Amino acid sequence: HFGEMKTLCEIANPDFGIITNIGTAHIEFLKNREGIAEEKGKLFKYLKEKNGFGFINSDEELLKQQTRGLKKKLTFGFNSKADVRGKVLSLNNLAQPVLRVTYRNKSVVINLPTFGIHTAQNALCAAAVGLKFGVSLRKIKSALESFKSYDKRMQVIDLDGYTIINDAYNANPDSMRMAIQTMKLMNGYFQKLAVLGDMLELGEYSEKYHRELAHYLKENGIQKVFFFGELTKSSFEEALKLELDVKHFDDKKQIADEIKNILPEGSLILLKGSRKMKMEEIIDYLKG
Repeated sequence: HFGEMKTLCEIANPDFGIITNIGTAHIEFLKNREGIAEEKGKLFKYLKEKNGFGFINSDEELLKQQTRGLKKKLTFGFNSKADVRGKVLSLNNLAQPVLRVTYRNKSVVINLPTFGIHTAQNALCAAAVGLKFGVSLRKIKSALESFKSYDKRMQVIDLDGYTIINDAYNANPDSMRMAIQTMKLMNGYFQKLAVLGDMLELGEYSEKYHRELAHYLKENGIQKVFFFGELTKSSFEEALKLELDVKHFDDKKQIADEIKNILPEGSLILLKGSRKMKMEEIIDYLKG
């Protein structure tokens, strides 16, 4: 909500601050991306007033206004003007990025163990923080290459011949698009199935974003989709118009049973939805 960032800053009293990006999470309460940038940007305003230090994503246009006047800062991004510059050199068959990080004319190439091109931005941000605190590029490479993903956050699991992307921790339109894009880039699977639950806290934009989801699936070549939840009924309706191979369910055990019935071994499954949807429970039903 508007005003919460100021309160949180007063409680935490930070000396350093990072805003990774401006997405659509919290849009129900902050109205649009500009509102989100304004509220998140209060972190930098607080740091400016107390002469604190900011790590700034210089690829994010909406943050430029919020960071004006901040004297102590380090920028990171995939543009030539960033202090800490990144470039994705390639992706392997699992959509794991190879990232080059450059700082003060020194570079290191990092084979990220994470899934999805979007994870390179998070790694670049982490590298910027490490560099500020005197960690060498060599140690940053070692740390990032040994990173293990958290439970339910782009976690890849092998189960009974299936490869499952368990990204069920939460969902908003941006993270949903990133997960679908990652699924598209992962190669070598017999079939691909997206199992998607409701995206909550979208307010008046809810139907719009759920309908757009169907179009994004089609654009990325994800033909087979199972939807779960009340809000995804609009996604389901839109996907039918687009002639995708889709089903809608109200029961997770039925989803697991249908997966076992129709999906051959060697297939890739994406599980994603907002936290309240608990999409990871489908894994338990598959095990059962």
